[in-house]
Amino acid sequence: TLLRGIAGLIPLEAGTMHLGGKGWHDQGSSSEWRRDVRYVTQSKVSIPGTPLDFIDRFTSFQSWKHALDHKSPLIGVVREELINEAKHLLKHFGVDNAENCLEKEWSSVLSGGEAQRVIVALALASKPRLLLFDESTSALDKTAKVAVEQSVKDYVHSGKGGVFWISHDEEQAERMSHSDGTGDDCLVQ
Repeated sequence: TLLRGIAGLIPLEAGTMHLGGKGWHDQGSSSEWRRDVRYVTQSKVSIPGTPLDFIDRFTSFQSWKHALDHKSPLIGVVREELINEAKHLLKHFGVDNAENCLEKEWSSVLSGGEAQRVIVALALASKPRLLLFDESTSALDKTAKVAVEQSVKDYVHSGKGGVFWISHDEEQAERMSHSDGTGDDCLVQ
């Protein structure tokens, strides 16, 4: 419930949320808030079509067009960058057919583990300010989990965004909560 509230998917009864110095209500709309926040769950992906269809849909939303326009005057270029970054991440996550993975049907062709890696790759590739992971690697083997964890750590350490990660995997919680001693880490167990 907490992550769903932070993601703006359920109403909050009290309190405030701020991201990048702006509060939930300062954003103007929930779609603007969600543009900067990615919520990835353990649930089976139930999105119609292919991951490429999904990319086309969410990059066509007005809030995304506004965000993408600030990054590049050519939305198509940003779309291609997103696709290329997702493919790169998929290779890093151990997906053998990363080049073709984005063209496969979510529910009928991609395995549960492939679909989970695709959704995580898309979440990271879209460069949100905040990643919300709720058991997001539960369908992955340890090798793939560690690759995803490293990519998320690299993303957080790059200063591009933060992560709120929920896991019932004790080994994963230990790996993700490790501090490098600089005092800059916000990964806690």
